[in-house]
Amino acid sequence: MNQDDIHKASLGALVIQLENHSLSSEDLVSAYLSQIDQHNKKINAVIHVDQTGAARAAFDSDQRRGKKQNFGALDGIPMVVKDNIDVAGLPTTNGLGQSVVAERDAHVVTQLKAHGVIILGKANMDEGALSALSDNPHHGRVQNPLADGFTPGGSSGGSAAAVASNFCAAALGTDTLGSVRLPAAYCGLVGLKPSLGAISNLGIRVLGQSLDCTGPITRTVADSKMVMQCLLPSAPTQTTSLADPLRWSHLSEIDEALLTPAVASAYQQALSQIQQWQPMSHIAELPDWNPGAARRAALLLIEHEAAERWMFDLSHHRHAFSEPLIKMLEFGRNASTHQLDKARVAVNKASQAVRNALTTIDLIVAPTTPQNAFRFDERSPANQADFTALANFAGCPSISIPCPVPTGVLPVGLQLISRPGTDHWLIEIAGIIENQLTK
Repeated sequence: MNQDDIHKASLGALVIQLENHSLSSEDLVSAYLSQIDQHNKKINAVIHVDQTGAARAAFDSDQRRGKKQNFGALDGIPMVVKDNIDVAGLPTTNGLGQSVVAERDAHVVTQLKAHGVIILGKANMDEGALSALSDNPHHGRVQNPLADGFTPGGSSGGSAAAVASNFCAAALGTDTLGSVRLPAAYCGLVGLKPSLGAISNLGIRVLGQSLDCTGPITRTVADSKMVMQCLLPSAPTQTTSLADPLRWSHLSEIDEALLTPAVASAYQQALSQIQQWQPMSHIAELPDWNPGAARRAALLLIEHEAAERWMFDLSHHRHAFSEPLIKMLEFGRNASTHQLDKARVAVNKASQAVRNALTTIDLIVAPTTPQNAFRFDERSPANQADFTALANFAGCPSISIPCPVPTGVLPVGLQLISRPGTDHWLIEIAGIIENQLTK
């Protein structure tokens, strides 16, 4: 396997090469470090690279494989994690203007390391994971590797850009209203948000306690499945079966007028291809869901919660926060009880509407974003998380997979949402649909 093949290979392909000893973990780490050294200055996807630690871990992994004592299929595979996830001995910035060296690993990092995964470095992110949810300019600016002058979007943009730039084959991000799925969609990758609470947030600088989930960004659904086997090894209670006919639906509320032409075209083509495999049962309706209003309500609650959490830092380390972020936090802190209660009602109604819809169907299909990747010098589209936020409101697992698009058109994501606790089932269905879309 030459350098280009290594850079672009899926997790599955790399695992095979490691297992048959045609590739060593040390060579794999070296190849990724070389790619980062050559291209990260422009992309800005990775803000801390642990060369020494990664090299040492790769040596140890190769020794284990040589003795047939490897910790699992992903032993020796390097990954990047978002910089709000603690890695012992490495600085955590959470996208802010200050850093703290972590004393211990976050729970997800402990799980990955237990399977022999190597933490190659920390991925860039938006300030406090918050600014990407508004229409403020990006603070942690990341270049979309697929299009010069464009951004991968979402506060896990660095994680997605790292995979798209061939700095690693998989990365972890965190998702509050869509921040794993958004950049995955913009970069033509697979992004998974697990069920709320399925994976521990211990050691992660969460933004919204009732919304945040940690999930992988990968090249394929099969790769996502491999990472999730480390993070969520025991299957939650399943309420659907692959043996049963799939009851799926798209949403009547997602009118083509809400989508850019490129997204609308790719979305309709994807729906047609899924229909050829499994006819749609009926069109679902969420009568209590207003996409923009629900997203704005959630943002107010997030701003309020973040302001409470960062009150000490705002008082003692104000220099670590940009003025746009300070204004967002002050807006949330100054919100009245009436405003907050009204926002909770809007979010709860949207959450219940999703859960109600999923009592009669197994799967909701929707565009991941209303638009393709936006230009680097533009404000974040205010509506980019309108569709992804639904899964966070209801605690549902959700995955974004690429739609087929014409040559020269920027990537478009297709989002799948299923009932809470059906994470493994969703991944299996996503793999089937992924294959259907590539026929």
